[in-house]
Amino acid sequence: MTKNVMIIGKNTTNQQLLEKFINNLGYGSIRCDSVDDIEEILKENLMISLALVDISDFGVDLARQLKILHAGVTTIVIFKQKSSIHHPSFNEIIQSAIVLEKPVRMNQLAAIVKEVVEQSIQQEAKK
Repeated sequence: MTKNVMIIGKNTTNQQLLEKFINNLGYGSIRCDSVDDIEEILKENLMISLALVDISDFGVDLARQLKILHAGVTTIVIFKQKSSIHHPSFNEIIQSAIVLEKPVRMNQLAAIVKEVVEQSIQQEAKK
């Protein structure tokens, strides 16, 4: 069953907090601190239900990887600053993702994670 949540971002402290948060919800976490990490995970063909992505400080390379993840039926949640300007290559991903403005309410994030991961497990079971 797919219970993996990919955590993508460059802020080490936030990454660690999200990793602990996801693990406390009972799901596995796969941490990616760079675009190269994402490429390696994609090569491993791991089943990923959800990707939590802080797009701060990322550019077009991340947008390409997110398109690949999304094409593989991975739901994407993007964290962004309310007034932040993102690279135009993110526009397509943002339109198809769940976007949460920082600071993120953890109870809201927990509800989204549980719903998406459980739906993924149910869909996988039907195959």
